[in-house]
Amino acid sequence: MSMTGRADDAVTWVGLMAQWMEYARASMGWPRDLEGDRHRASVEHVITLQATIMAVEHLHQVDQMERILALDRAQVGVQSAVEVLQDQWNDQVPANIHSIVVKAMEAIDRTRSGLVMTMVWNEPFPLEMPLLQVDCSSDPRSSLSMVPPGTVLGPGTPIAWWTGGGAPPIPFVTGCIIAARLEPLQLWRSIDLGCGDRVESLQVEPECSIPMLAPLLIEGRRNDWPVDPDSWINATTGMVPPAMTTWHLDEPAPGIRNSGVVEQRHHPDPQDG
Repeated sequence: MSMTGRADDAVTWVGLMAQWMEYARASMGWPRDLEGDRHRASVEHVITLQATIMAVEHLHQVDQMERILALDRAQVGVQSAVEVLQDQWNDQVPANIHSIVVKAMEAIDRTRSGLVMTMVWNEPFPLEMPLLQVDCSSDPRSSLSMVPPGTVLGPGTPIAWWTGGGAPPIPFVTGCIIAARLEPLQLWRSIDLGCGDRVESLQVEPECSIPMLAPLLIEGRRNDWPVDPDSWINATTGMVPPAMTTWHLDEPAPGIRNSGVVEQRHHPDPQDG
């Protein structure tokens, strides 16, 4: 965990450390009997659970390509600690320790469901978007936006994103990468193809541009395509993709092979205002 951050993060961490240092000190005074021995043996695992809760809350500091792996490792660590605690307490874990277990599990689930899983075309040549089957039953919480089939896309272009934290609602497209991003996005195609495609936040609507990521699932509810897929495929067959894709977001564009990707991060113009 980073040693820098907001003031309230520091206060939270100091308060947490004080609480569990007191718990560790108290363990030295527990009686030398079965219950006291169990409490002393639990200290390490309880602190591990608390550290997991704090680390998960700072997941935004982890690279977007590593966040799911970090959550998976955190979940394995929690499960391991729970197994040890259940064994130590003969499946009768005290309420105060059980509440920490629940908080750790909830923190992981809440963080995982809040990530925006974004599939990005990561090859140096164009992609003609395939027709992908949408699994509405993969996660009842899932929302999904996807580019219509037949659309020709350049390197470094997001082709779909989904939320919910469960199984992906669409199959993986070979040649893509999946990044766990913090916010949803929209792909805009300019009417003038010489301007390229733009990746923006949902709050930005560029002029003379068409939104390309269509919402197909909203919290598990299926939406129809805004255009007929067959008509769209016929209209876009043979279309040359834009020369480049520019990302206009605070979070960096994912991928390492997309030499055609241009990032234009949001920074205030010193001449403004």
